Amino acid sequence: MTMYVLIEPKAEGIYTASLIGMPMMAAQGQSENEALTKLRTLVAHRLQAARIVPLEIELPATMHPWLEHADRLRANPLFAEVREAIQIQREQDEEYGSGCDIGHAQST
Repeated sequence: MTMYVLIEPKAEGIYTASLIGMPMMAAQGQSENEALTKLRTLVAHRLQAARIVPLEIELPATMHPWLEHADRLRANPLFAEVREAIQIQREQDEEYGSGCDIGHAQST
């Protein structure tokens, strides 16, 4: 198993090695190698009795806030016209680019 470690020089002559994503798993030593060796031992000891398992969490079903207005907007007599205009604009954007050059001034 490969894990990634952050090695940091601390006080004069002291190095700290900590697992990326698990900062509470850390060890110190007089050299980078000593800190890594201590960390390797610490992680191996902790993983001997541990298991890594997936955890599935069911999120509450939430409706997108705009969807509650969708039916009301669909009843608008201009809905089809607006939807068609949006589609035409999307096609033009795909063909020619959006024309929105943020950060680039246009000169006339």
